[in-house]
Amino acid sequence: MKKILPIVLILSLLLVGCGGSNETDYEELTVKEIIETLADGRYEIEEITENNNNYKVVFKTDIMSGKTARKELLLKTKDTLKKLEGKDIEYINIEWQTELVDKLGNSEYNPVMRLDFKKRNIR
Repeated sequence: MKKILPIVLILSLLLVGCGGSNETDYEELTVKEIIETLADGRYEIEEITENNNNYKVVFKTDIMSGKTARKELLLKTKDTLKKLEGKDIEYINIEWQTELVDKLGNSEYNPVMRLDFKKRNIR
């Protein structure tokens, strides 16, 4: 039994390592398709609008901590822009919304950060 257990563990690790890659080829996708692939459960896409290579994207997310919220949203924006690199974008507005609660306990999603990027800033 002691000899079989290490062999089973090694075989299971090999089988897991041999799985296919889930990497997406972003070069073949449009800007809207790339943004739609980014919703990974941590945030959702509320709106994507396009007008002559000018884009507005609204993301909804839950912020875990007020102290790290700004950094977290900036890192998510950085990852988004990396995937959009090389695409024909003149201007993009990225808005982050989170659920805010007022004094009466009413909650609704409101913008907490808006970022604007022009073509020269994205590359």
